Amino acid sequence: MSSFVHLLRLHVETRFGPATWRTVALAAGLPDDSEVADVVPGTDQALEGFGRFLFPAVLRSCSSLLDPAWGALDLLEHVERALRAGEEGASVTRDGNRLVVVSSSQHRVCPLARGVVQGVGDHFRTPLDVRESTCVRRGDDRCVTTVSHVAPGVPAQRLPQHDVVPTALH
Repeated sequence: MSSFVHLLRLHVETRFGPATWRTVALAAGLPDDSEVADVVPGTDQALEGFGRFLFPAVLRSCSSLLDPAWGALDLLEHVERALRAGEEGASVTRDGNRLVVVSSSQHRVCPLARGVVQGVGDHFRTPLDVRESTCVRRGDDRCVTTVSHVAPGVPAQRLPQHDVVPTALH
C-alpha cells in the first residue's frame, strides 16, 4: 500500500470509521480515482479533511525546497505556479492578500485542494478564506478559486458542499 493510500486510510478510519474506509476503497477502484468525490456521497468532507490532515506530512517531505520567509499565500502561490506550469488556460494571480487560481484541470479533486489550503492556514496560524466562483465539478469549463487572508476576528467562511455532479486548486 502506498504512503498516500495508507495516510488516507488512517485519516478516514480515524475520522469516519472502518465502514467508510471500505466504501472509499471500493470507490477508488474506478479507473480514475479522482471521480470518487463525484460518485460516493459524503466523500467531499472526507477528502477535504484528508487534505488538511495530509499537509503537514507533505510539508515535512519537501521543507528543504521552501523559503522560510514565505507566508501562507506565498507558499500557495509558488506551489500553484509549479502545478499549473504548462496547463493550457491556467493562471495564478497575486494581488496583495488575495490569490486567484484559474485551472481547466478535469481532476475534480476540489475538496482535497480546499483541505490542503486549510492545512496551510493551520500551519501558518492564519485562517484562509477559499471561494470557488466556478468549478468543473459543477459543470463549468474551468475552476476559478480565490484564497485570501481572513480579517482578524472574522471566522473563515466554509464553502457549501458541492452537489453531486457527474462531470480545481487541482
